[in-house]
Amino acid sequence: VPLGAVPSSSSPGPAGTEVAEVTLSGDAMGTRFVVHLTGPVEDQERMSAAVHAAFAEARRIEALVNMWSSDSALQQWNLSDAESRSMPRELALLVELAIGVHGWTDGALDPTVAIALDELGFYGAPARVDAAALDPATQDRWSKQLGVERIQIDWRAGTPPLSMSPLGDWEHTGSLLVVGRELDAARTTSDTVPVTGPMLDLSALAKGYAADQIVRMLSAESFTSI
Repeated sequence: VPLGAVPSSSSPGPAGTEVAEVTLSGDAMGTRFVVHLTGPVEDQERMSAAVHAAFAEARRIEALVNMWSSDSALQQWNLSDAESRSMPRELALLVELAIGVHGWTDGALDPTVAIALDELGFYGAPARVDAAALDPATQDRWSKQLGVERIQIDWRAGTPPLSMSPLGDWEHTGSLLVVGRELDAARTTSDTVPVTGPMLDLSALAKGYAADQIVRMLSAESFTSI
């Protein structure tokens, strides 16, 4: 879906200074992203360039995780017949983070739910949910197919970057900071990591990751009103 236009306006700011506003909106990862910046009117061009760069980052992440495109890195992994197949390191780190969140939330987030969603027709065009597939026998079969314990990531350098610890220990061990640094480094590498497991969907996690990345990018450009 094409990005929305960038309507710009200006209004009086503190001490009579002019304040510019730049807004950009568009669809990515099955949801609507809107970036709104305010700043000095002389920064209007810089703000416009920044919001376009932010959406380019959202598109980049979408290319990793999009479940509605066979070209995404995750769907290429999902559709592979090989038992153990490689995925980009950044994607493997997001899988590792999803495993951690699954443990910390008592299973509230489970990336392997993709198996059930796929059979329900959720990834179709248009997406749909076939209620007939929700019979007891199917649900029993899903209970034997789903679960993050079926995911194995082959971190060849040793232990994974994120330990499977309760949420209460997350802040104390600094695991989130570690995976954040790993993700930053993985964005610019061509390394791949062998991963074994069932069909995966990282959509919920990836939306938050994209939003965090956008805020970090704009903050690095000294934009504080986002």
